[in-house]
Amino acid sequence: MKRVIVMILCFFLIPVTSLFTSEEGQIYLQSIRIEGNRVTKERYIRNLITLDEDRSYEFDEIIDQINRSRENLELTGLFSNVFFNDELDDQNNLVLTVQLKERNYFFFGPSGYLGYEGGEFYSVVSLYADYTNLFGNASRLLVEVPFYRDYGIIARFKGGSDSVQYMVGIDARYDNYFDENVQKFVVGLGYGFSERFLLGTNIHVSRESPRTLEDHTLSTVFLPYLRFGYAQRLSMKQKSWYSLYLAPYLGINHGSVDGSEFYGIDSRLSLNWDVFLKIVFSLNVYASYQDGDVPNDYIIQSNIRGTYYDVYRGSYLFSVTSEFDFPWPWNNSIHLVPFLDYGMIGDSEVTFLLGGGLGLHWYTKYQNPLVLELAYGKGVMLNLTKRF
Repeated sequence: MKRVIVMILCFFLIPVTSLFTSEEGQIYLQSIRIEGNRVTKERYIRNLITLDEDRSYEFDEIIDQINRSRENLELTGLFSNVFFNDELDDQNNLVLTVQLKERNYFFFGPSGYLGYEGGEFYSVVSLYADYTNLFGNASRLLVEVPFYRDYGIIARFKGGSDSVQYMVGIDARYDNYFDENVQKFVVGLGYGFSERFLLGTNIHVSRESPRTLEDHTLSTVFLPYLRFGYAQRLSMKQKSWYSLYLAPYLGINHGSVDGSEFYGIDSRLSLNWDVFLKIVFSLNVYASYQDGDVPNDYIIQSNIRGTYYDVYRGSYLFSVTSEFDFPWPWNNSIHLVPFLDYGMIGDSEVTFLLGGGLGLHWYTKYQNPLVLELAYGKGVMLNLTKRF
């Protein structure tokens, strides 16, 4: 009996009376009901539940499958609460009810950064709209409209079923920094071998057309990638999580530089710890390298807050970003985020960069979150970057 009570307290699941009503210690699962889904399709939810109706289970087995099903549902990021409830029908068979509370799926707001450095003001600002669960199956549409340094539109659609994921997108914008037009078509396909391991590839067809020249560069870029671990926290019970991202790439140029190539690799290691009292420490390590005739849109640039990213470019980058996330005690939707970034970037010569400051992240119905970070490095920056 102690074992039963311990397992119930650990999993917050089935009452004792429901688990021992079947003969020979078997639990007969009569049906599974889904409640609380307004947007998410029931078929999508049922595909994530590893239990089958009209089947008998051992006690340990049904506990394991319920927890696995809950983890599958939480991994989608679509629900703020997942709860399994039980009851008995007239024949003392088990009826499970999966009660869900959906998150808000539509977000919009500003992104980018602006600052003052070297006696000049700069700004890279855009507006975005992000809709998750577009067709009730965790598909996602992101539209971003840059309107200061760049002008145009960036759009991405991501979807999938079971372990297969796909992505399509377009860029059509004017790059004021290089005084050129950029058009890009993007497709991607990935396969999740497990909840932690994803392997895939993206393909870009990119065209850069300088306004002052008749020549243009048409590039085909192959970007295979590997992602391991969890990029986001699944639940408050999870005290640490990490993710590793590796993306080697190869580009072939056509047009004015027909036949030339470029290649490189991007990598990122993210480590996160819930230290205490919901205070989370995050550490991100970036390492990138490239060589060849690299188009402007693919050149490695700085990611150190407090410096103008576009000014610091090179063929290699190594940087570390670190921050503490403090939920405001009187309002958990507001988080104070002190941060420190440092690294080096360069080509024939290396530039060392250091920046730090204080941020406010405000989680509202339509911002997840609204980012306001004041950073000081080579200059002063107000960072609004929303990292997707």
